[in-house]
Amino acid sequence: MTEPTQPQQPMPSQQFQPQQPPAGSPYQHAPVVKGTSGLAVTALVLGILGLVLSWIPIVNNAAAVLAVIGLVFGIIAIFATGAKHKKKGRGLAIAGSVLCIIALIVTFAIQASASKALKDISGQASSSQTAPAEKKSTSTDEKKDDVANEQVVMEATATGKGTVIWGEAGSTNTEDFNGQWSKTISGEDAKKGYTLTVSGDLMGNNDQKVGCTITVNGQQKSHKEGSGTSGSALCDTYGIFN
Repeated sequence: MTEPTQPQQPMPSQQFQPQQPPAGSPYQHAPVVKGTSGLAVTALVLGILGLVLSWIPIVNNAAAVLAVIGLVFGIIAIFATGAKHKKKGRGLAIAGSVLCIIALIVTFAIQASASKALKDISGQASSSQTAPAEKKSTSTDEKKDDVANEQVVMEATATGKGTVIWGEAGSTNTEDFNGQWSKTISGEDAKKGYTLTVSGDLMGNNDQKVGCTITVNGQQKSHKEGSGTSGSALCDTYGIFN
């Protein structure tokens, strides 16, 4: 007879055990990644903007402000991105700071050049205004000298006794003379209008002659003659200075 087989008992299930790191090995930590410094990026951007705007007169005032701010940010970023700090971008910070310095130099150079140009233009305008004033002053002085040098000479002649009536409008003078008579007027008074009338001796001979002459600045402007006992001559300066 066959012996009954005993049922095979199941093997005990193996329990899952987590893998443990080897003894004596410490856990490996992931490396810390450094972020780029925002101040360094800002300094670089402000440096570029400042350098571009620094070449434009007037607008470069804003460029100078941007450059100063960017330079401050750049210096702070240089120290913040050292080997012992958690930020990177030291090269950006240095580049931004250098650009800001260049922008300031260009701004000051452009402003100095513009200021010099404005001074030159102002000096030329002042000279052009002074020249007409000096010319006008010279012209006025010359005119005054011309007036001071004006001279009117009134002369009368008669073959015997004679009488002259001379003067300006509204004012006359009467003088008797014998043979020759003259009157000289100079300066501003010379430019007034004068008349000169000469007549002979009413009791004289009929063959007597009279004459009048007016000379202005050495040039004869008027000359008249008369004859006989009732003869007369009239000269004047009206219209000579007008």
